[in-house]
Amino acid sequence: MTVLHPNDKLFPPIDAASTSESMTIGLIGPEEFEQGRSIIAGLEAYSSFLDWLDCREGLQIGLSLAGVDATLMRVQLAGFVLWCDMTGCVPSLRSLDAFAAFIEALRRAPPPAVVARIEAPQFAAHRGRLAAFDGERDYAAWTSRRRGIRERADAAGLRVVEQPVRIDKFLEWCACVGEARSEAALDNYAALLLEYLAECGESWRQNCHVTV
Repeated sequence: MTVLHPNDKLFPPIDAASTSESMTIGLIGPEEFEQGRSIIAGLEAYSSFLDWLDCREGLQIGLSLAGVDATLMRVQLAGFVLWCDMTGCVPSLRSLDAFAAFIEALRRAPPPAVVARIEAPQFAAHRGRLAAFDGERDYAAWTSRRRGIRERADAAGLRVVEQPVRIDKFLEWCACVGEARSEAALDNYAALLLEYLAECGESWRQNCHVTV
């Protein structure tokens, strides 16, 4: 994986679960359904795994009829929970789809260039305390400065992946390794996090494509 440096980076957040042409629909197995209902927001609305599966397959069929390449992908609940904790995502049906799309993206070549994705509340909470945010008056200015990477990355033929990062975990990492809290360090951390999750993803691959 490639780490892009501060003068080269970021573009606005992309919904990892879908594009206008494709969508990955996440699915956990029937043996994890009951546990998942207590963890994943929205799943409690379904009385049984088959009820939920019918809904997910109906979504896949509807998207396919609309010209969207929709794929059902089975993932492990433990892997999804770990991903949510590492990235700060709330466990929900939407983030389950995003996680499934993340696992699917790990299979593609070439390896991606990685940039950290920070949400506005985190920027507001840590601006003035984090060197990565120095010099920018607000979140819009910070993301605007980093936005040019998409055009340059596209022009260079790079595949760029945004990795959500929790600032509290980034600060813990900086303290452990003696790293400065710079923008470059933030992207280095995002790349290491993606690499770790990718390695974990290898152990989940046998469960990725559902057969029921």
